[in-house]
Amino acid sequence: MQKHEGGAHDPVLREIFAAADTPLADKGFSEKTVQAAARAARQSRRRRIAGWSGVLLLFLWLAIVLGGPIQKVAARLMDTLMQPLVPVHDPLLVMLLGPLNHLSGVMLITGAAIWYLYRRARPRRRRLL
Repeated sequence: MQKHEGGAHDPVLREIFAAADTPLADKGFSEKTVQAAARAARQSRRRRIAGWSGVLLLFLWLAIVLGGPIQKVAARLMDTLMQPLVPVHDPLLVMLLGPLNHLSGVMLITGAAIWYLYRRARPRRRRLL
């Protein structure tokens, strides 16, 4: 490296550094950018709140309008599934055969058996260390 004597520097470098030290023409650029970002965030938040409010009002309206009919259908379905398949008069047999004597119990046990057989028949993957 060469040593400059007497403070003599390259004039090109002096011009480059002098041009870099000039202030920006628009001093409020960063303030305007921050304000624009904050405004965009507020608008996004408003849109999101308005959207979720609309969805909530729609569900509330559907619950009010369709609540009664859905409840009636669910009650009829429960009554149908809880009908005994075979009338049993002995209390001990009612306790023992209770889960199997209703359509819902038979459906549940059948579904569990199918799921068990599916899990047993599925090929197993070997785990590598």
